[in-house]
Amino acid sequence: MGTKPRTARVAFSSLHLYLEFSNCCVLVFQLFTKN
Repeated sequence: MGTKPRTARVAFSSLHLYLEFSNCCVLVFQLFTKN
């Protein structure tokens, strides 16, 4: 695992961005379903 720290860091940051994006989608979905 420690041979490519840069690749692991990029994968972790992309996963973090994906989680934030899906969280925003859930919030928007809840806003639309409340109306």
